[in-house]
Amino acid sequence: MGTLLIDLLRIPETGLAVRLSGEPEQLFPEGDREFTVLTPSLLMGELIKLEEQVIFRGELSTELEMTCSRCLEAFHISLHLSVGEILFLPWTAEQEKEVTESVSEEGALDIYYYRENRLDFCDLMHDQICLAIPLKPLCKESCQGLCVHCGQNLNLAQCTCKEEQRDPRFEILKKLQRS
Repeated sequence: MGTLLIDLLRIPETGLAVRLSGEPEQLFPEGDREFTVLTPSLLMGELIKLEEQVIFRGELSTELEMTCSRCLEAFHISLHLSVGEILFLPWTAEQEKEVTESVSEEGALDIYYYRENRLDFCDLMHDQICLAIPLKPLCKESCQGLCVHCGQNLNLAQCTCKEEQRDPRFEILKKLQRS
């Protein structure tokens, strides 16, 4: 299992190129997710140290398995994300409150805190993947979903249901439409 920690003392004034690999169990230890991480997540980028502050810019890529929200079939999705302007600050309760209030108004940067002069990229990678997950994942844009009556996956075959199976509660509306 690869480490996702970078010692602050390793970062020279000129910056440090990083390449970190996070195993699925490392990033998502809990089991109840709507997706499965299939490959180690790769984070590449550059760290720039400005006194106690560290700025990270880079890219994150991984492969996920999700369930289509229309047809309920499993499908794979490749994520290639640009991660920009992540700020790492030393953790202090007072400083955390000040920065959260000032930055949340502007909405400029994502902020993470480090302790003991070590940057931990586990939360950053976890958050970036979760934010990139579509709310309604689709196996393909043209997915036809399931038949509402028999449950047939309409991407695989047409169902044998009558085309006009009506809900009896809507018959009154049909009468109104005809008149």
